[in-house]
Amino acid sequence: MVSIGAFDLIRVRYYLDKAYEEAAARLKMEKEDKKALLPKLRKEARERYLEKRQEDKLIDLEMEIADEEYLFSDQKCVIIVSTVILV
Repeated sequence: MVSIGAFDLIRVRYYLDKAYEEAAARLKMEKEDKKALLPKLRKEARERYLEKRQEDKLIDLEMEIADEEYLFSDQKCVIIVSTVILV
C-alpha cells in the first residue's frame, strides 16, 4: 500500500484547484465567445435566407408569367390609355 504524505495531498489539492480555475476560465471565455459570435451568425443566416427567398420569389414570378402566357396566348392584348385633364 502506498502512503500519501501531507505534502502530496497539498500538491494534489493545488493542482485540482488550478485545473478547476482553468476550466472555469475556459467556460467563461466560451460563453463570451458565443455571445459575441451569435449576432454575426444571425446576420449570416438572415443574409442566406434573404438570398434564398429572392431566388424563390423570382422562380414564382417566372412561373406565374409562364402560366399567364400559356393561358392567354390565344388572346389579343388591348391597351387602353386614358387621359384625365383637370381644369
